[in-house]
Amino acid sequence: MISAEALPKIIDTSQLTSDLEGTFHYDHSQWIDMRLALEDFMWQAADLLDRLDDLQEDLSRNDFGEDVATAKHGLDVHADMKKKIMKAPVEDIDVTGQRLLQRLSGETTSGYDSGYSGRDSEASTGNPDLQASVPQILHNLDSIRSSQNHLLQLWHHKKLKLDQCFQLRLFEQDCEKMFDWICHNRDVFLMNYVEIGHSYNLAKELQEEHNHFTMSSMNVYVNINRILAVASRMMESGHYAASHIRSVASRLDRAWKEFAAGLDERTAVLALSVLFHHKAEQYVENVGGWNQACENLSIPSEILMLETAIHQHQNLYESMCQAYTEVYNAYQSLLNGLDLLVQVCLNLPPPPSRPPCIHYTANGNHIHNGGIVHSTSKKLLYQLDHLVQVCNQPNIEHPTRKHDGAQSDSSSSGGSRQASNPAADYSEGASHVLAVIHQILNHHRNLEHRWHTKKIKLHQRLALRLFQEDVKQVLDWLANHGEVFLRKNTGVGRTLQKARVYQKSHEHFENVAQVITLLTYFECGRKQYRESETKTLVWFV
Repeated sequence: MISAEALPKIIDTSQLTSDLEGTFHYDHSQWIDMRLALEDFMWQAADLLDRLDDLQEDLSRNDFGEDVATAKHGLDVHADMKKKIMKAPVEDIDVTGQRLLQRLSGETTSGYDSGYSGRDSEASTGNPDLQASVPQILHNLDSIRSSQNHLLQLWHHKKLKLDQCFQLRLFEQDCEKMFDWICHNRDVFLMNYVEIGHSYNLAKELQEEHNHFTMSSMNVYVNINRILAVASRMMESGHYAASHIRSVASRLDRAWKEFAAGLDERTAVLALSVLFHHKAEQYVENVGGWNQACENLSIPSEILMLETAIHQHQNLYESMCQAYTEVYNAYQSLLNGLDLLVQVCLNLPPPPSRPPCIHYTANGNHIHNGGIVHSTSKKLLYQLDHLVQVCNQPNIEHPTRKHDGAQSDSSSSGGSRQASNPAADYSEGASHVLAVIHQILNHHRNLEHRWHTKKIKLHQRLALRLFQEDVKQVLDWLANHGEVFLRKNTGVGRTLQKARVYQKSHEHFENVAQVITLLTYFECGRKQYRESETKTLVWFV
């Protein structure tokens, strides 16, 4: 043991307190007070840093909403997060730290005077334990300030991401609605996709219904165009899901264009169906009048009237052929429209062949093919079979979220998409169109047969009247000139000169008779030519 008197011999008196006969100033109560203040500050600073770290951890979470509601809730929570950051007692801790530093350093320039700062400074400046805590206090103050600034930066960065997430979910929700609308209305559209009507009135009714449906569908394009414009703005602004937005927008645009193309082609096909049924019904309505005109056997006797009747009969045939041509060409256009409809909806190449057209010969006679209706009917069956494939296409896929990887469940309704039976629609439409074409063809064949029969009678009557006229002219010439000449010129001449005169006169008479005979032969040939002309209606296979 060392006595108190011996301490100055071992330890410098400047390091000993006054109670040990030294000069070192030390107040234990003041040291305890300073140490408590220092420990309290350090605890508050550590607690605040922990709270700021917790807030930073919360801000670092990838808690983006999966739908509009959760994205909106995320924005509300993020707004509350800023309030928590701003309510953190950073300023209070800073003020406390600055006061503590003043007490430790003895600075009084701040105007703060606790009443014992001089004594604290005097005690602390010579206390290495308290002086060693000054860098730690400064470090905590800097850490608190930098943590708060970093939190505010993180908050603003995440606020931008949350706003973009909310815009993305709104965009996806709008796209989902548009996809649902397109899928649902595509199902409604395909329910009568292959139906073209069984009459002019039904086809017209289908056309009006489809036009109304098309107009209501086109109103949706305004919303789709707005959605695509929003997608373009989001991509231009550097959205974090720009590739996903581009993919969904392109799919929506493609789905709408395919839907609109189907509407346009359906509109064209229904217009052709209306035209086809209108021409077909007009033809059938005119069949009665044409039959009556062909069956009217009141043939005139005068040559001029016969020639007029033949001309009118030829005009009747041309009108019949014109009506038949319009029906068939309307039928051909309808098939071509179905071709385009199938190509647009199925993206198929054009069919290998086209239906043949109707042509006329140089003399106006109608050349048609008995196999045209058969081959064209087979082509119609082929096209309607493609329409069944259109009806059985898979449904439009909904957009897939970029962050969750889950596909939409809308395709699960594909099993109930068709309320009607496509095969039944195909069979019914094919049977109806073929029945109409066969009906028109049978009418036209019967009309041509009757027209040809009456034409033969008209030409035969005209040939008979011309023959009678020629015979009458010959008989008149014989009666008025031939017999008179022979009765008058019975002499043979008494002299050579007189005999030669009689001979020349008789030769002239023979020449005149031969000319009349040739004219008669020419008329007979003309009649035979007209007779053969009535048989020039040829059926090419």
